[in-house]
Amino acid sequence: MPNQKKIENVRDLSELITLHKHLAVVRMTGKITHQQLETLRKDLKKTKAKIRVIKNTLLEKAINKLPKASKLPLSVKKSFFPLKNTNALLVLDKNWNDALKKAFEFMEKEKNLAFHFAILDSMVYGADDVIKIAQLPSKEQLMAKVIGSFKSPVSRLNNSILFGLRNFVHVLKSKSQNTN
Repeated sequence: MPNQKKIENVRDLSELITLHKHLAVVRMTGKITHQQLETLRKDLKKTKAKIRVIKNTLLEKAINKLPKASKLPLSVKKSFFPLKNTNALLVLDKNWNDALKKAFEFMEKEKNLAFHFAILDSMVYGADDVIKIAQLPSKEQLMAKVIGSFKSPVSRLNNSILFGLRNFVHVLKSKSQNTN
């Protein structure tokens, strides 16, 4: 029979999962010190993300408690459960890309952590896809590139139009000087 603390943990986990649409499960493959985990927590706090070490069975029960109308819990269970090793739940904010990038940078330094799977914008991604997403540029960087690419063709078009007119003016000017 489950004790009251485990029941509360499952309820808290299911509330976390339903409240936050973006989350990732991080696998701890080796020993990670408390100091390393606190460093990661501090980095993630800047992006309004949280990391919480969880028990695998409690996470599975929390996912089972999610509404059956959503096909998300079923696809997660089929693809990634049962979980092995120690895992942590990474709860992400609306701007989840920054937090994923911070977590990925930390994982590059500390090889004991790895993504297991993530749920982002109601889509389930495996570890390889999460790493690719974490390496993408931020929204602001992409917007700057798009705006720059819009500006670049316009300025090139403007210069090409003016180039022909400038050459025409130079030809007329030199002709007028030759005739005098």
